[in-house]
Amino acid sequence: MLRSMRDKWCEALRSGDFPQGRYHLCIGGKYCCLGVLCELNLDKVEKVRANNCYNDYFYNGSNGFLPKPLSEADNVNYNDWQFNLMSMNDKGIPFTEIADWIEKNVPVEEDMETRPSPLETGVFNHG
Repeated sequence: MLRSMRDKWCEALRSGDFPQGRYHLCIGGKYCCLGVLCELNLDKVEKVRANNCYNDYFYNGSNGFLPKPLSEADNVNYNDWQFNLMSMNDKGIPFTEIADWIEKNVPVEEDMETRPSPLETGVFNHG
């Protein structure tokens, strides 16, 4: 996951803009912590309202797990930490604590624009 996305996700979890729910990515206007990540990536996933009375939403056909465009993004295996986050969320651990866990445990890559160039790192300096 890119550092900028991880930081944006943690900021959203701490913002209070997303009421916390359980067991679904988004149901009844409430979100799982992974549903918040989906909401931040609507350019990569399609959000569709289910045809039921629960106001349930699906992201690329999923309502409980990260959809493939997100679970396979950046060649990172989200399953390494996805189940920990689902468990924490469904136990009712507040988003603020989940954001702290994400910052400590979810591996990140630097964004291209923040990576030093080979010239800055001396990779091309041969003597």
